[in-house]
Amino acid sequence: SPGDAEATEGMGRITVHKNENLVNSDRGITLMRKRLREQIR
Repeated sequence: SPGDAEATEGMGRITVHKNENLVNSDRGITLMRKRLREQIR
């Protein structure tokens, strides 16, 4: 459907998160990613 195409085409590049320099204020991001990884497993 057109909605699916728009959603996948608009996503852009996949970033490599191991190269990020996160700080204490990014704690929410790290917790969300950790929970997402746990749910995938």
